[in-house]
Amino acid sequence: MEILGPFPIYVPLMSGRDMLASFGRKQFIELQAVAAMPDADPNEKEIFFVKPPPKIGYLNKGKELRECCRLHRPSTPLKPANPHSVAAFNKSQRDFADKHPNATQRVIEGNNPEFYYLSCGRYGQDRGVYVSSRTYGWDTLWWFGMVPDLG
Repeated sequence: MEILGPFPIYVPLMSGRDMLASFGRKQFIELQAVAAMPDADPNEKEIFFVKPPPKIGYLNKGKELRECCRLHRPSTPLKPANPHSVAAFNKSQRDFADKHPNATQRVIEGNNPEFYYLSCGRYGQDRGVYVSSRTYGWDTLWWFGMVPDLG
């Protein structure tokens, strides 16, 4: 497993729509996933980017990623970063996602819990941000925004 960071972040308090509007990346979004985004978490002050080992293979729904982080970093447990934190970092470090495409994934609570993600990368000639639901896994190209689990 590879880990980059910690990187300091400043996360402004704004809505998901406002955050995406201020981002400066081409947007590929599902409105229901944006509506499900939590508010920014002012307690997230640093972020790590974790790339699981190839043997983990195709990650599904974040469980494997948390377990992988727990096994490799027992002294500092990590949890998936708030989408605002991943966006804030990528906004301040515009070139990072060109070489390290990255994402975070969260649960949409409800009768049938679903997952949604925010991802940043270069898609063809464009720097883009995706916010969408995802029912399948991630390949080993991706880095995942993680923050210290202080709770």
